Amino acid sequence: MATLSASSRPDSTFGYKPTVPPPTPDSSGKRRRLVRLALTAGMAVLGVVLACAEKPWAGPGARHLAKGRALRFEEIVDIQLWWAGLSVFIGLGLMLALSGWWMKAARVGLPEPGIGLAAPLRNAKPWTRPHSWALAGILLLGLAFRLPRMDRFMERDEQDTVRRSMIGYVPLDREGKPEGPPVVHPWSMTVWECAQSNNPFLFSIAARVTARTWQFLSGAPPWSVSLRALRLPSLIAGLLGLAALVRLGKMSGDPHLGLVAGLLAAVHPMHVEYSTQARGYGMVLLFVPLAMAAIWQGLRTGRWSAWWAGAAALLGLLSANPGSIYAAVCLGVFLTIFILAKWRSHPETAPLSLARWFIASGTAGLIYLPLILPALPQAIAFLKTMKGSLDGLWVLMTWSQYGAGICYPPMEITQPWAQSGKDAMDFLRQGYFSTEPVLAIFLAIAIPWALWRGIRWWRGQSGFGPLLAASIAAPLAAWLMHRGPDTPFLFHWYLIYSLPPLLLLIAAALREAGGKCATITNRPWTAALPVLLYLTVFLAINRPGPGRIFWWGHQSTGAEIYNRGKYEWTTLTNGITYRKLLPGKSEKKSSDH
Repeated sequence: MATLSASSRPDSTFGYKPTVPPPTPDSSGKRRRLVRLALTAGMAVLGVVLACAEKPWAGPGARHLAKGRALRFEEIVDIQLWWAGLSVFIGLGLMLALSGWWMKAARVGLPEPGIGLAAPLRNAKPWTRPHSWALAGILLLGLAFRLPRMDRFMERDEQDTVRRSMIGYVPLDREGKPEGPPVVHPWSMTVWECAQSNNPFLFSIAARVTARTWQFLSGAPPWSVSLRALRLPSLIAGLLGLAALVRLGKMSGDPHLGLVAGLLAAVHPMHVEYSTQARGYGMVLLFVPLAMAAIWQGLRTGRWSAWWAGAAALLGLLSANPGSIYAAVCLGVFLTIFILAKWRSHPETAPLSLARWFIASGTAGLIYLPLILPALPQAIAFLKTMKGSLDGLWVLMTWSQYGAGICYPPMEITQPWAQSGKDAMDFLRQGYFSTEPVLAIFLAIAIPWALWRGIRWWRGQSGFGPLLAASIAAPLAAWLMHRGPDTPFLFHWYLIYSLPPLLLLIAAALREAGGKCATITNRPWTAALPVLLYLTVFLAINRPGPGRIFWWGHQSTGAEIYNRGKYEWTTLTNGITYRKLLPGKSEKKSSDH
């Protein structure tokens, strides 16, 4: 098993000149006319809808605003959808007006280019049947780690998803008796409800479908839900995310690297936790490697299919978690910079790649606009009330959560320490290294070494540079944007888009170390030793105990009760949620539901 040293990487662009096939006279006329016809038809339909719909300045929402009253959910959605439709109408008009320029630049209807900006891999190892069996084993291992968590108690954010955006709730009076019929939300709330800034609408749509399917098959009432059915979209997305990560690693030319990355993800407690939670994070773990793989393929081949796949993956990423905007923006910025930097050395393919990337991502943006715009006013209003500090302890907890899958030190330790006003370094010296020495060494030495070696290896992969830069910059950008005293608090799990590339970097370091072991000992099986050593320490650290994400929580035998605003929300093990007004609270002027 050969080492993956920087000098032996097979995909250097030295001496390679990408080419674009010459145009043929067949040609692009018919396809370009079809594109213009589709744009015209889209504008016509939108124009009719906008003309017939109630205008934002003339509807009940405008009258309520004139009287100083807050807008209802339906009024916010109607107003924002109208403006989103107008924005899409203008966007389609600009595309139509400039179609002669961008269709020529993107070679719409002409033969596909053979090669994009990145050189093809040379001496790449083939994917064989044993590799397929290994992938199947990784998926089974991932399933074994995830299935036991599918019917655990419903957590607070999961309950929010169910009661606010999906199934609804049963209202109770002050004595705890049912008060009126159960509330079942319309589909508009599943897509656009965001009054607490925590509705991952793509997941909410998928989970509502699986929940409704379970209700139909079991005969359960519409305000009840199976926890397994509720979490099924996350489980499927998480397992597919393992396969996508393996494929992304395989694109480096070494299938073993992808398999190591998939193995790390299969047992990483954070990956396990968030691919079995009724939230959108499991889908993020799928769309991140899909987007990176598709865009990398687009840089290599320049083909439309790759650019459209990359834009579609980014659209799914943002729909699964709007907080992924940092990952999407950083990826777009660094990709554009990379292509512009190659303009002089690749005068034929660089303009082509940039045009196709802009068209694909711009189209995805036009689709995303009406999906997100109605939720923004609700989210912004809530985020104005949510503040927090991203100090040294926050950095430590985030680093431990992503690096070792452990939320250490636990919040019950860090919150009193932070409130005492003591310095974070004092906590590290007095209460961290002494209580968790193995974990401290792992986080302070092993993982930084793996990331450093992984970055050194991946940066030499032709065309992977902008993806690597975006992976590093996205969490830093999020941290910088939320550092101010008047910015919303940034929870650790909001950076979940960082986990797949982080595991990919560690996998490259372990794979490189394994190659060196095999070279030194002249025994191929020794290549597995660094991976086994890493997993041994990793799993030992994640033994049951405080702050361990994988073991956090319990199996409820009764009900879970949470307070939100004026209400006490009780969820039984069968998924039915009850709402009861808290003592001393009034029903009037309540925006909670």
